[in-house]
Amino acid sequence: MESRGRGVVGYDRAQREEFLALFRLRLTPRVGDLAGARLHDKFGSAQAALAASAKDFAEVAGWTAARHRHDPAVDVRIQEVLSWARTAGVTVVGRGLPGYPPRVAQLADPPPILFLLGKMGLLDEPVVTVVGTRRATGAGRRFAGELGRVVSGAGVPVASGLALGIDAAAHRGALEGPGSTIAVLGSALNRAHPPSHRGLQARIVREGGLLVSEFLPGEEVRPHHFPRRNRILAALPLAVAVVEAGVPSGAMITADMAGEMGRRVYTVPGSVDYPQSRGTNDLLKDGGVPLTRPGDLIPDLRAEGLVPQGHPAGEAEVGTGLADTRGLGEIPDPHGLLEVLESRPQTPDALSRKVGLAVPRLLAALSELELLGGAVRFPEGWRLPEREVDRRVAAVTAERRRRRRKRKSGTRRSSG
Repeated sequence: MESRGRGVVGYDRAQREEFLALFRLRLTPRVGDLAGARLHDKFGSAQAALAASAKDFAEVAGWTAARHRHDPAVDVRIQEVLSWARTAGVTVVGRGLPGYPPRVAQLADPPPILFLLGKMGLLDEPVVTVVGTRRATGAGRRFAGELGRVVSGAGVPVASGLALGIDAAAHRGALEGPGSTIAVLGSALNRAHPPSHRGLQARIVREGGLLVSEFLPGEEVRPHHFPRRNRILAALPLAVAVVEAGVPSGAMITADMAGEMGRRVYTVPGSVDYPQSRGTNDLLKDGGVPLTRPGDLIPDLRAEGLVPQGHPAGEAEVGTGLADTRGLGEIPDPHGLLEVLESRPQTPDALSRKVGLAVPRLLAALSELELLGGAVRFPEGWRLPEREVDRRVAAVTAERRRRRRKRKSGTRRSSG
């Protein structure tokens, strides 16, 4: 099912009345999601909460909310938002009503209203959330992209937060498979954050994915929006995978909430020298399931009945790793950086002096090289990837052995 921009698709009269009551609570001053959930639970429905006495309502949400709950201006705002939704092709769903994701409804403070754009049927599927740091390493982005591709290739949607770094890589990877992707936003659907992801946001809708937001049209991202977005990312899936995460971070908050809700939490181990791995390594100590290859998720999904036995994508990807077997000679290197990189990290200043490139241009070139698998970033600087270090050590060792054999052969001939 895809959203068709009819606001409250498929609601009968009674459901529509409850939907409008939920929307009114959403717009009533001093009624946040937690207070709204308490009102709903105490009175049994949003309509009953609004019909309750001012005293009973105020006991839960306070007197300011009780005085404003019947403000006629709220009706005008609701109709403005629904008119925008019809024009923009956005579906608006209410808690407990058709189209609202059941797993999100399990939250202690579920959003009373959600805005959806794209393939709504993805919410009915088992979902895997992939999250991580915005300041991801090249290796982290490659792992997240491959993880998104593998999970989506098994027909399972991949959810993430459309942020820079790990999130974006996971979305792009997932778009390559039939499972597609769900982006949960920290802003309104008509506001892209970061602005550089406007194209990715449009691509997700165009290629069969789904955008989810609890924020009203025009709402820009705010710092307090991210924890709200993260709780949806924690509740929506059956499992969460954290690729790289610092401490503290939004990804760690998502993982903690997911664990509390009984979701399985996977974590990708990393070097103890990487700030981006401190959170994921901490998750290992707290019982997180280690994820060292993207395909390792598939057997678990299959065991839970989420991937059919013998699913071709799942079977093919179980052994998938991320080893890049290309030689560095196949990677474009117009500035000669591969000639000066070593097995130990070097600072940008040191590399700048060696290649005669200004530091800003050098950092851009190194970042591009990292994405291609030709360099690795450490806190101390940049170095060759491990595989190339191993190759060079092996080459040097082989050359030493060849020379040793040649010397021995020459000594035997001389003595003969």
